[in-house]
Amino acid sequence: MKFTAITAAAFLLATSVFASESRMDRHANMKRVPAAGGPTDVEILNYALTLEYLERDFYAMGLAKFQLKDFKAAGFSRKVYERFVTLAGQEKTHVAFLSSALGSSAVKECQYSFGLTDVKSFLFISLILEGVGTSAYLGAAPDITEAAYLSAAGAILTVEARHSSYLNEINGLSGFPSPYDAALTYSQVYTLASQFIVPGSCPAGGPLPAGIHAFPKLTVKTASPKAGHKCGLHFPLKSGVSSYYVAFINGLTTTIVAIDNSNGVVEVPAALAGLGATYVVITSSSSALTEANTIAGPAVMIL
Repeated sequence: MKFTAITAAAFLLATSVFASESRMDRHANMKRVPAAGGPTDVEILNYALTLEYLERDFYAMGLAKFQLKDFKAAGFSRKVYERFVTLAGQEKTHVAFLSSALGSSAVKECQYSFGLTDVKSFLFISLILEGVGTSAYLGAAPDITEAAYLSAAGAILTVEARHSSYLNEINGLSGFPSPYDAALTYSQVYTLASQFIVPGSCPAGGPLPAGIHAFPKLTVKTASPKAGHKCGLHFPLKSGVSSYYVAFINGLTTTIVAIDNSNGVVEVPAALAGLGATYVVITSSSSALTEANTIAGPAVMIL
């Protein structure tokens, strides 16, 4: 598998800065020991393609269900509708680019279900998906070994981040709530994506990073959680674990606090107020979040 010389040259501009900042972001959020040898570039690009399939189909399904008249009825302008058409086109382009680069090694797409009920739910889920996409590329970047592939990932990452900023704004939030974005691990991202994948629908295909899996589901029971206030969480208990903690991942910072083990209630750290999308993970450790001590999640809170 190769990129052409023209493609590689087009993407070389942001390589060094993107790589160093991504590495700092991810390791600030979770301490982990990579598998021996780490994932290959093909596995990482297939991981990216898996997410791009999901985003492409999400926009296609949403725009097939909601027309311009539906956007207007929900209080949104023609311009917003047209921006969503553009978003859909760009995600389609991402899929085409990665599929072409991977060739016969490309992973096959799954079937998805998004539970879209109205235009506002369409806009809100788009906000979540684009944020997860940005965090996925940030988390994977340090494992990419080929400079041209890293640059290609960076070129998509910056667009995902712009999508996320725009979607924050039209959902009534700040387009840049935090000075840093959070980076997530492969399994953290897959956990968030898996809620939209129809079980058993993913065909055998190209390789993904070894060990990628979905953690047990974490549900935020409080409808609109707020920083500095109590919030209810639901997750499956794990045999042999007596104390549970909640890790709040935002930007370069992971804050771990105790949860009331009797009722699953936690106080959201006040310092997270106004910082936007925050990833929430249940862990058995009071000091450091790792994949080994993850119990459930992540879930997403918009603070």
